[in-house]
Amino acid sequence: MRMVTGLCLALTGFGSAAPAATISLSATPSQAIANPTSAAHTGTFADNVTSSVSGVRRSPWEGTALDKIGVFSAITGSVSYDFASPRDTFKIVWGSPDSYNSLNFYLGTRLIQTVTGSDITSQFGLNLNNSLFTITDFGTFDSVVFLSSSPAFEYANVQAGLSTVPLPAGAVLLLSGIGGLTLLRRRKSA
Repeated sequence: MRMVTGLCLALTGFGSAAPAATISLSATPSQAIANPTSAAHTGTFADNVTSSVSGVRRSPWEGTALDKIGVFSAITGSVSYDFASPRDTFKIVWGSPDSYNSLNFYLGTRLIQTVTGSDITSQFGLNLNNSLFTITDFGTFDSVVFLSSSPAFEYANVQAGLSTVPLPAGAVLLLSGIGGLTLLRRRKSA
């Protein structure tokens, strides 16, 4: 379990250079998916709730058919999610990407990539409520830390996955062997 602190923000300038993440935007999902169980959190954390609270949190589903029924989470402070194996694709409905919100991606203890609300709004503009963002092309990660220094970072439908499923090394060897035997058989027949 990763200890989550405000220090994570100060570390974003350190570490090895990673390729810039590719961020793509999709339409609002038609289904709300519960966020995974967090590994740790600090500050105020509302996990998989359905209601906005004035001045505290605003549903990222506001203005959609999922308003008041779609689950979402909100953090003022930090929350981390750990994954059992490395991932290379991250999807999130980001309620309102604010300059004081950030996602920090880690592989082990090494910071791989940081994506801020400002990164999102500079690329796509300001009116982004209810949009599904897919973040790729920056390497693999096994945890992500959400940070917000002001109320609040609201998000839904957190999903981390692999863009491609690699074959186990043994499967590649087996397929190569079968291919080689097939070629030998054809040569003998000719």
